[in-house]
Amino acid sequence: MDRTEIIQLVKKYPALERATGKRISQDGVPKELCKLCDAPFDKRLSYNLDDQQLEVARKAIAFLRTHKVFSIIKETASSDIWIKTAERVPVLARLANLPGGWMSGTRKVDAGVPHFYQVPLAVEPRLLRELGLQEVFKEFDGGIDSCAHLSFLNPEKELLQSAIRLTKQERTRDHPSEALHDLPSIPVRRTTTYLYFCCEGCRSDIERVACKYGPIPSLTPGYQHGENYCKWRLALVVQLLREADPDISYVLGEWWRGFVLLDKARVLISVHPPLGSKQRTDSKVVEYLKGGVDLIVIDEGRIFEYAYDREIEGDINALVRRIMTSLETYCRMEQGDDHKRYIKALARIGSESGFVPMTEYSVKGSRVDCVWLDADGDVFAAIEVETSGSFKKDIISTWETGPHMAVICMNRKTDSPIHRLASYELLKVIPHALLLVNTATKNAYLFDKQEVIGRYELALPASSSG
Repeated sequence: MDRTEIIQLVKKYPALERATGKRISQDGVPKELCKLCDAPFDKRLSYNLDDQQLEVARKAIAFLRTHKVFSIIKETASSDIWIKTAERVPVLARLANLPGGWMSGTRKVDAGVPHFYQVPLAVEPRLLRELGLQEVFKEFDGGIDSCAHLSFLNPEKELLQSAIRLTKQERTRDHPSEALHDLPSIPVRRTTTYLYFCCEGCRSDIERVACKYGPIPSLTPGYQHGENYCKWRLALVVQLLREADPDISYVLGEWWRGFVLLDKARVLISVHPPLGSKQRTDSKVVEYLKGGVDLIVIDEGRIFEYAYDREIEGDINALVRRIMTSLETYCRMEQGDDHKRYIKALARIGSESGFVPMTEYSVKGSRVDCVWLDADGDVFAAIEVETSGSFKKDIISTWETGPHMAVICMNRKTDSPIHRLASYELLKVIPHALLLVNTATKNAYLFDKQEVIGRYELALPASSSG
């Protein structure tokens, strides 16, 4: 799949994102998206038992009743088997006394759970043989668990109806990327399967929220992100791409780095949260960009394309003319308040000029509304849109990004604040060009240190001229 095919598929994303967001608000994250996610947290998916697994479940129920056990779970991370029981079990007490084992005879770890055994994983074969659980653990490698609302005293038919196959998926380690050896590694996932007895309410929770950080449906319109760690937007991009290539190799960025890396295709798809979100950094995007990766940016429903070998417009005078020609027209096409519309319009101009636009860009503790990145991932232009208050602070914040050019838009009744900048001492040492745009008077001024080297007028949209 080449870059052109990828772009055509990605163009479907904005409408699909809106529809999926509505679906999540009612039913939680679709299971098909959860399967595509590589979140490092315990991710749970539930399935009905087949006939063979139902027979295994009957044997498990007999074990639970005989020993009055609530759960027997294999924790590969801690190399132990953890068992909760209602009464003391001699065989478990004996195995728990082996080196590395532990037993609590009176401590109540959970409500109604007076005994808690920790058996070393090294004695697993002996434990399963003495308890008669070899077949159960062969089918469910993680063991047996139950929710707090069920009891082993319940009728067998009721317990069988409550039994499901529960899979937990977690990230265990990383291995190097196949094509991008100098870039961050790809997470490896491990899936563990459990026989889980749960009531309808607990199963509903699993179905609606696959992991503890997923979007939680609420009774009010919209949905709540637990810790806002869910990657459903990134998984949605992967789902689109799999329409053309079911075996596509991909990596998802962490929750605060919204990107999908198509490893072998050397394409990075950056999926930005809504404008104004502070929980995002573009550091990894820049890192991949420097590695010679084509970039596609999805930002608030708009799609920017960037080929690594694409030519950029590096002449500042030509860029100023392009801004004067297109800014008001593009601003009229966007939605939102003036601040957002001007940022979006300037981002589009940057994209058309060959740059990679990034909104809400942070560097060295400073944040600017937008930047244009060049082929090396460096800031060519830093942009601030100031609809109220002083714009002098924006001169400093844009300077801190180390740009070749700074663009500051403001809304002032007259241009006198701009004229007074000629005596602003700080301009003597600014190493880059500074373009000040007054969106109220439709005038713009290009500064080289304290000198105005160009005065321009913003072109009005065709429907507004004349």
